[in-house]
Amino acid sequence: MRQLIVTILLSFSLVFAITLSDYVAKFDKELAIQLYESDLEIGHDVQASYTALARLYNETGKIGLAEDCYRHLIDIHNGSEESYHSYLDFLFENDSYDKLRHIIAENGFSHDWSQYLVARSYFKEAKFDSSLLFTENLPEDLAGRLHRYSLEGVSIKKRSPALGGIMSAIIPGSGKVYAGRLLDGMQAFSVVLAPAYNAYYHFRKTGPTSARAWIWTAVASWFYLSDIYGSVKAVREYNEMQQFKIIERYEQ
Repeated sequence: MRQLIVTILLSFSLVFAITLSDYVAKFDKELAIQLYESDLEIGHDVQASYTALARLYNETGKIGLAEDCYRHLIDIHNGSEESYHSYLDFLFENDSYDKLRHIIAENGFSHDWSQYLVARSYFKEAKFDSSLLFTENLPEDLAGRLHRYSLEGVSIKKRSPALGGIMSAIIPGSGKVYAGRLLDGMQAFSVVLAPAYNAYYHFRKTGPTSARAWIWTAVASWFYLSDIYGSVKAVREYNEMQQFKIIERYEQ
């Protein structure tokens, strides 16, 4: 049934050019994709079909197919910078930052728009020192705001994950307090202290042969080591959150 609908709509599209497919795309993207694919099969308005398919594939999560369309468009335009610009915007939108930077470097693009894309890609990855470097020589009206936020990112005072681990090794839970998690730190202190006290109590009451004492020692050791690891992780997450806040403010 769908194939019949595609055939009918395709017949109309030959009369009304690509307008009908554009209209269908507003209500049924998958059907519109079939229409544009059929247009390609008969060689009808290849450039417009690839352009529309790149957008529709991207919107429906078919990233690989969308990328193929952009590559075809680059070939159609003989590798023009305009066609690359659209492709690079697509890569940026889909977080393909390494590939984006590789293509810009490989093709020797050095215009403001390409350097701005590189700067933004580094900024999105919280590599603020690199984004700052690329924005330094760009016009103020293009990259001034990004430059200021990159400078703010570079100025972040990060906390030491190693110090957080050492603090919790000395006083359980203190590393999480250092990471800004007061309640988690208090909970960790209690969770480590309770089995440690039980182990102490049974060792004192029964001596080193007490099975309960050794069981509680194992439990306390597990929570103790887990707290040290958790404190290191918490400090790292704290640093990442500070970076994320800057990125979020820039995108608002």
